[in-house]
Amino acid sequence: MLDQQKRLCSPEEIEQAITELERYRERIVNDLFQSARRVDVPHKTAMANIGKNPEIMRIDAKIEALQAKQSQLR
Repeated sequence: MLDQQKRLCSPEEIEQAITELERYRERIVNDLFQSARRVDVPHKTAMANIGKNPEIMRIDAKIEALQAKQSQLR
């Protein structure tokens, strides 16, 4: 298992991971907006709450880390 973790990823693999995380993030954001709309939460309030969502914050951090790693490989 450690060998797999230490394996270097290609820029293409990193790009694919970023794309998948961005799609996942978009699904979560859309779901949160739909939920907010159902309970009549104003758009501005929903946006503020989405920005504080722990899952969104984790995804953003992972995307940022992958982008940094990708730029190092180029």
